[in-house]
Amino acid sequence: MTEWTMKERSVIEVKVPDHKPQPVEIQPLRRPHQAAEPIPLDAMGVKLGAAVQAVQTAVKAPHALCAQSFLAGAAVCVQGIADLELHGGTIPLSEFFLTIGESGERKSAADNHAKRPHSAWQKEEYSRFNDDLRRFKDNHEAFEKARKEAIHKGESFTLPEPAAPRMPMLFSEDPTFEGIFKLLETGLPSIGIFSDEGGRMLGGHAMNAENRLKTIASLSKLWDGAAIDRVRAGDGSRILYGRRCSVHLMAQPGAAASFLNDRGGPKPLNSDHRF
Repeated sequence: MTEWTMKERSVIEVKVPDHKPQPVEIQPLRRPHQAAEPIPLDAMGVKLGAAVQAVQTAVKAPHALCAQSFLAGAAVCVQGIADLELHGGTIPLSEFFLTIGESGERKSAADNHAKRPHSAWQKEEYSRFNDDLRRFKDNHEAFEKARKEAIHKGESFTLPEPAAPRMPMLFSEDPTFEGIFKLLETGLPSIGIFSDEGGRMLGGHAMNAENRLKTIASLSKLWDGAAIDRVRAGDGSRILYGRRCSVHLMAQPGAAASFLNDRGGPKPLNSDHRF
């Protein structure tokens, strides 16, 4: 009995080995990041290249980040006064940029330097706009009064209606497409959507699940130089020709990844954006 028990124990010990599953190494679905090639500053021309180098020296931001800011700023300057003839057609000089940078890489400092002339112009024009708006309101009130008097007397009225001044708003940070349309209609025909906190727009109302496809498709039409229209029962129908819009969003890797990895979202813009 004792011998059988010992054999049984030995059999039991042999039949129950310790088989623990080995952990499986998870392979990433993406290739590891490759070192970026140096930005060719000489290809940016004498003035832009020198400006990028000067700002990079001052703020210590990466050369590529500074170059993106100045290229985007230059696009806003030229898109409203010239087009590009290519492949037998005419296309805008507008550009879409997405700059991805870690916190502390001086995105805001570089962008503020690149936009300094634009911001100074916008501030000066806005002070004039307020004066022009007051004069317009006075003139329009006088126009309406004269028109009503002429109608009351049964006389013809041929004076032209005063035109409202255009809002000199050159940049917007987090617009909806309805806001972009209204700004291009009542403001400048050439604008920029610029933000050094691009997560505001990428995660905002214009890019939520309900509006993302509409916003991206509409921005793509602007990038192509096509006319944009808006048809609504409440405020009528309008169509805008010759409008120009450049985009520069600066975002941290997390905010950019959630946008770029959305299978239904940014694909129409990937070929248009400069990374």
